[in-house]
Amino acid sequence: TYRVSKVALNAVTRVLALELEGSGILVNSLSPGWVRTDMGGPDGDVSADESAVVLRAIFENLSPADTGKYINYTGEDLPW
Repeated sequence: TYRVSKVALNAVTRVLALELEGSGILVNSLSPGWVRTDMGGPDGDVSADESAVVLRAIFENLSPADTGKYINYTGEDLPW
C-alpha cells in the first residue's frame, strides 16, 4: 500500500500539472532522498534539515518547463 500511495501521488502531480498548465502554477513531486528518520533509519544519506535546504533550492529554481516532473533531492528527474 505504501508503493501504491506513492504512485497515486505521482499521477496526481501529472494530472494537476496538465490541468493548471499556463496558469503560472507549477506542480511537482520532490523526493527528499533517503533521510535519517525513524522510518528511514539511521543510515540515511542526509538529515531532514539537509534535505529541506536542498529541496528548497530546487523548488526556488523551478521553471514552467519543470511542471509535472518528479525530482530527486539531487535535482535529477526521476522516471516513474
